[in-house]
Amino acid sequence: MRSAERIDLGVPGLDVLLGDGLADLLGTDDLVRLRLRVKAGTSAALAVRRGTDHLLVLAAADHARPKLAKSHDRAARLGAVVAADPEAGLLATTLVGDRDLPGLRHLPADAVVLSANPQRRVVARLDGPDGPAVLRVVRPAAHAAAVRGPRTLAGRAGTPRLLDAHARRGALTTSWVPGRPLDGSPDPRALRRAGTAVADLHGTTTDLPLEDRPLRALAQARDQLALLLPAEADRVAALAARTATALRDAPSGPVVTLHGDLSRDQLVVDPTTGRVGILDLDRARRGEAADDLGNLLADDLVQGQGSGRGEASALLAGYAAVRPLPDPTALRAWTAGHLLRRAVEPFRTCAPDWRSATAALLTTLEDLC
Repeated sequence: MRSAERIDLGVPGLDVLLGDGLADLLGTDDLVRLRLRVKAGTSAALAVRRGTDHLLVLAAADHARPKLAKSHDRAARLGAVVAADPEAGLLATTLVGDRDLPGLRHLPADAVVLSANPQRRVVARLDGPDGPAVLRVVRPAAHAAAVRGPRTLAGRAGTPRLLDAHARRGALTTSWVPGRPLDGSPDPRALRRAGTAVADLHGTTTDLPLEDRPLRALAQARDQLALLLPAEADRVAALAARTATALRDAPSGPVVTLHGDLSRDQLVVDPTTGRVGILDLDRARRGEAADDLGNLLADDLVQGQGSGRGEASALLAGYAAVRPLPDPTALRAWTAGHLLRRAVEPFRTCAPDWRSATAALLTTLEDLC
């Protein structure tokens, strides 16, 4: 990272995680940064792919070094330390070293890691005699919520079935849903089928928890963005206030079963059967349909897939063929709300142009609200 691009979040080692120093620490430049978590003034955690291996790299501020030392000792006992620089407050381990995800100690050697969110979740593919399955390891405190969706939906509406769960380890295994993700797909027929699948999910009756409109989450997103782009703090605050007002004033829709984190990469189409599957039910709950659809449209904007209105129209047309679309004002408000919450994604995914990408998303948000 060039000096002009450095960001001061009170974690000195963050420059290493985001800059050339990471290659020095890990002994190679064959690295892909996957996901970054920062607790300003305290610590940072980065999931990295090094060749075919997945690693966790931690950085700690001075006052958090004792906790980092405990993480080092624990990882050392597990044989998980890859590199360490105690003076700089840096530690790199294999995924087993993630103390927030104790279930990773039981990850099979032949498991194929599909995604890693440090200190929150790892998803892996398991191949067995009965075919593939998906193993998710989450924080034990989050296990009950993660299990609730697949247990309740039980394979309905193209969702995975819960096969096994271990609360103490924070682990759950679900059935494999075959298909290719729709992220990046401009195929209007596939998108229309995906819209139909989402409508089927929304039409499924469940007793999942009901969540109100996420005004608290908007405030958290506002504060995070202000830390990342202090020069834009006033602009961000104004946008957050406008978005909150839009959500409060938007017409309410009927309560339905929600995916809770809907995006194109959570929708897969089986090329053989044409069936659409819906993945990742960690946040499944009940709420307004505009919540799910707004999240999907906001993610399209973040991923650069929102320029083609025809793609969104195809998906919404598929939805409308099964059940009524949300009120346009509500859908716009929910899209704005989710876009504000997702505006930190370029930073979290370590995009080289995260500053300009985030600024562009704020401009898009201004047009929405």
